[in-house]
Amino acid sequence: MDRIQAMRAFVATVDHGSFAKAADILDLSRPVLTRLVSGLEDSLGAKLLHRTTRRLSLTESGERFLEACRNVFSLLDEAESDLSQQTQCPKGVLRLSAPMAFSLLHLEPVIAEFMSTYPSIEVDMELADRRVDLVEEAFDLSIRIAHELEPGLIARRIGGTALVTCASPEYLQVNGLPETPDDLRTHECMGFSLARRNSWSFWENDKVRYVDVRGRFKSNNGIFLAKLAESGKGIVQLPCFIVNEALREKRLVTVLKDYQPPNLDIFCVYQSREYLPQKVRLFIDFISEYFSRNCQKIVTLKSA
Repeated sequence: MDRIQAMRAFVATVDHGSFAKAADILDLSRPVLTRLVSGLEDSLGAKLLHRTTRRLSLTESGERFLEACRNVFSLLDEAESDLSQQTQCPKGVLRLSAPMAFSLLHLEPVIAEFMSTYPSIEVDMELADRRVDLVEEAFDLSIRIAHELEPGLIARRIGGTALVTCASPEYLQVNGLPETPDDLRTHECMGFSLARRNSWSFWENDKVRYVDVRGRFKSNNGIFLAKLAESGKGIVQLPCFIVNEALREKRLVTVLKDYQPPNLDIFCVYQSREYLPQKVRLFIDFISEYFSRNCQKIVTLKSA
């Protein structure tokens, strides 16, 4: 039995939740993959997976061994990356998660140029506004846009963007112009459904103040929120990279200009500083340098 192949079969089965899906990913037949995992359990003398007709789950031994497998693959990936660096041919699959709106509006040229620069690196990219678990979901890195990150995350800041509170001229004509953040309580304020709190933030007297808001509509997609705001359905507070064009064309107008929301930072979040694969290091350096070069084209992004 090829021990490394069996370990990869085990990890793929856990990551994808079934033998069938893991077999497809690894381009193996299901019986072969099942034999690999069973053979691994026999050689270890321990049961790694609980199997039922509906689902798979890890045993306590399986949880410990899964972590060990990931450490082994990280070391192998690092060794492969070091060798690739020596031969001037970086390669491997880069698994990346990034926010939907930011990706659609700004990441396509970055990814295209990165893949042209490093033709042996494959990119597997998920567009998702949820906060992914890099280890559990086997992502190499994720791009996060936030005021701050949770303690303990390993990240590098690659840029920043301003938030804008805005609405359509038609909405303001009908509902009036809010003059202070407190006035938002009487308005339709459309927000992110994934936000931790139903409030918007503003700088006031050199302090950040949070104002509770309400509205009939929420979404996990900023582009959709902006389009609904353009149609006159309410006020939004969104990153500049989403609403800049609408502001320039007067489809949206800024409100509460004297009350600026705190800026957002843009981060690359990754698993480990100690065993950072070359493909991850190259991408982080590349995207940082790209946004530095294109900060005039992408007005809302400023070099870190």
